[in-house]
Amino acid sequence: MRVSQDVVRQHREALVRAAAGMLRERGVEATGVVDVCRAAGLTHGAFYRHFETKEALVLEACESAFDWSIADIAGADAQATEAADRIAQYLSAAHRDAPENGCPVAALAVDAARGGQPLSGVLATGMRRYIDKFSSLIRNPGRAAKEAQRERAMVALAAMVGGLILARATISADPELSDQILDAVRKGIDANS
Repeated sequence: MRVSQDVVRQHREALVRAAAGMLRERGVEATGVVDVCRAAGLTHGAFYRHFETKEALVLEACESAFDWSIADIAGADAQATEAADRIAQYLSAAHRDAPENGCPVAALAVDAARGGQPLSGVLATGMRRYIDKFSSLIRNPGRAAKEAQRERAMVALAAMVGGLILARATISADPELSDQILDAVRKGIDANS
């Protein structure tokens, strides 16, 4: 039986969406092709109609995760949301507790550092896009040039990602410390804005 191009596209999107969530939740090594196929409602054999390797899926899923997250930042920008609002959303218990729906940088930075190119390239491209979008949210009238805004965005994003990673790493053993980390980083970024 021949499958329509629309169904083929839907199957590929389902694989990418499932992989994007699993990669952010579990990491690259702990995400298996069989699990992704099962989550997408497809057979393992269907995977190879869409991707030659797991690495090809990982790269496309990471790009997709960035597209979703960048759109979220862009949507915040379109609604004239202040940087402080975005920081509060990022450094929230809700974001900490749902890595499968969250920031791909916080979830996959270590995998990218260990894996080298090309996953590192996907993260670098995504980070450049994040920095550009986030710097547009920083309101600094008359004081700083575009480059200074960009540097402030890099510092804020680095603190946000680091804070989120530490909060996720401590939540099981010490929920109070995890909450304190989120709060302290949020306040620290606000104080330096």
